Amino acid sequence: MFQASISPRDQARKLAARRYRLRPPNRSSRRGYRDGLCNTGGYPMSLPTKTIDELKNMIDEARADPVTSSEPAKPELVKLFWVKPHQCTVWSGNTRDVSSMDAARFDALKASIMAKGQQIAVIGRRIGTSNDIEVIAGARRVAVQKDLARNNPDVMIFVDVREMDDAAAYALVAAENEGRQAFVPIESARFYKHALQAGTYRDQTTLADALGLHKATVGRTLAILDLPHEVLNKVVDPRAISAAQASKFMTHWNDETSQLVMEACLASLKPANAAATFKAVFASVDQTKSRNELQTIDGAIIGTLRSTKAGLKIELNPAADAVELDDIVASIRSRILELRTPN
Repeated sequence: MFQASISPRDQARKLAARRYRLRPPNRSSRRGYRDGLCNTGGYPMSLPTKTIDELKNMIDEARADPVTSSEPAKPELVKLFWVKPHQCTVWSGNTRDVSSMDAARFDALKASIMAKGQQIAVIGRRIGTSNDIEVIAGARRVAVQKDLARNNPDVMIFVDVREMDDAAAYALVAAENEGRQAFVPIESARFYKHALQAGTYRDQTTLADALGLHKATVGRTLAILDLPHEVLNKVVDPRAISAAQASKFMTHWNDETSQLVMEACLASLKPANAAATFKAVFASVDQTKSRNELQTIDGAIIGTLRSTKAGLKIELNPAADAVELDDIVASIRSRILELRTPN
């Protein structure tokens, strides 16, 4: 029988360490190697094939045993298991693009796990009633472990299995990627889109409130997924596109006149990094806006004259009310002549 002076979580850990001779996380790793408990990858040399089932029974016994504590027991946090890599599948809501992970970072994480073992458990939930795990957080660690398992059948993945719905899973992924290496903008955009399409959140405002974000941040980030192929084909690494660049681009792109200018600019560009590509496109738009201005002989800006797919479009601003009609006509005539003059 467990003593009432320790929590169910500590009880489960101690029993697991005693039953399966797992290394306590605060002990020196050298002792484990000296006693032959771990291989060079930091994994137990032999584990029973039914690790999850037996630990589950152990936890059920701990729950049935009355425990006196000042805090309510949280048995769902006690489910710490070693599982085979093939039992782990990364949840689709975790939009971390592991395939594009920098080779140097991947190799560094791989070397660290080989030398010290997996120090931090991935977080997941059961798939139905099976022993398979849907990994919510820890996609990179899973990828590395699966890579190691190709040459080492003893590789196991340390998993913190929790009971959680999709809303809790989205919140967990958002929190995990704030404290460590953050999502790149396009990964965040895919993450927000997945959460919205799954119906977990009613709209962008609800999602932003649930994840502690500003609605404008969510909107600007989602703009990355709206970028047309014309610009994506000119950016060498789309992962480097920022939310601010995408949002500004789409604002101009949704204007018919600006879109014509941007299409012409993009057609003349060679593939380059995101900063260079967007700088060139925005410069072309600003230059065109300046040329489109209707300006009187004394320098007053009274509106714009633009060439659109439907024809010429004239827009006068309030300043035109104070200008003589002949001066307005003269500025329009001057601008039309500029449009007809070849560059």
